Amino acid sequence: MTNGKKGKQTLIAAGNWVWSLFTANVAWFLINFTMILTVILLSHLPIGIPFFAIGLILIGMLAVFTLPSLTAVFAAVDRWEIEGSGTLFTTVFKNWLLALKQWQNNLIFASLLGGIGLLMKIFQHNVLLNSFVITWGIILLMVIIANAYLKGSHQEQDLIQFMKSHLFRLLLSTLTFVVLILINGFLRLAFLMLICSISLSAVITFKLLKNKKLVKSE
Repeated sequence: MTNGKKGKQTLIAAGNWVWSLFTANVAWFLINFTMILTVILLSHLPIGIPFFAIGLILIGMLAVFTLPSLTAVFAAVDRWEIEGSGTLFTTVFKNWLLALKQWQNNLIFASLLGGIGLLMKIFQHNVLLNSFVITWGIILLMVIIANAYLKGSHQEQDLIQFMKSHLFRLLLSTLTFVVLILINGFLRLAFLMLICSISLSAVITFKLLKNKKLVKSE
């Protein structure tokens, strides 16, 4: 009987954990739905006036939707770590609105992402140059993720110093984001973008950086 109760409690806890993951990710997906459609459209356009025009619109979307909503997901996971599992849907939306106040940083990062995307399109048939651009893209993503983590978890640390002390784990976190997003395209598992891709990556990032913090405090 005791084992049965423990098993039931484990299932309930697992269900609550999955629900938290799902609600946070759905909120992110709804905020970024138009951005995702724009990226798909842009990827099929040749370089020309329409490409650059839509590219500018995409940069605006990244600044308004994607970057602040990433900070919001980290804020939701931070609350999850403190208060336990629960519905994080409204938490993501509230923190997204708060993160819009950081519009200057968001616009700078969005412009840099737009530049990386443009260079990848230009050099898509040049393996060497494209690899160089992708490398810088990963570095930029590391900076963006580190910044979103610090803002979302309300830590007043210097971004550069934080990255220096968490470099390897931030790289792992960035690769996790990239892999989970690429899985949607290469394996045709688009439903993962709706269900868990971003929120799961944020949870993994929290675990990596939290473990680092604990090791240092010991």
